[in-house]
Amino acid sequence: MPHPRQATGTKADILDSALTLFLARGYEATSLEQIGEPLGLTRQAVLYHFHSKEELLAALVEPTIESAGHIVDSWEERGVTSRADRRALITALVDNVAGQQRVAALLIRFTNEAEAAQVAPILVSLSQRVAALLTDPDKADDPATQVRVLAAMGAMNGPIGARVPLALDDPAVRQALVDACLAALG
Repeated sequence: MPHPRQATGTKADILDSALTLFLARGYEATSLEQIGEPLGLTRQAVLYHFHSKEELLAALVEPTIESAGHIVDSWEERGVTSRADRRALITALVDNVAGQQRVAALLIRFTNEAEAAQVAPILVSLSQRVAALLTDPDKADDPATQVRVLAAMGAMNGPIGARVPLALDDPAVRQALVDACLAALG
């Protein structure tokens, strides 16, 4: 049996290997054998730490989804009533993703494949909640407003999920992304 510190390090290494391969090949096209190979681990060794590929995917994405969910929960409690509130919400979401950019890119790129770990329904719900927060309640039924909200969300998700990574560790880049989202909202 591995020493607890070794097991923790191995788990982190497996997660990193899986993330790298999921981003490069996709979830469905990546096997547990491929995940373990760069680490010198067999499929069974990977399964020792994560009982299934779905569990591995869930372990990768849950922290990012949970932190975004906490941001949305907070804004739902206080309400988004102004452009300044929308800017603060978008900034919080972009800042959250900045620290978890590779996982966020995986979620954006492979949402359909993420159904294997029951991730897709959670992402759809989270996206709907963000859209509701970004929508001016007085204009919720206006098609132009609906398009602007979707464009703002696309402005946020597109660069994050892009194959060429955006330097979200740079505050100026994050600010430009927030500004692009706000510009889409009009």
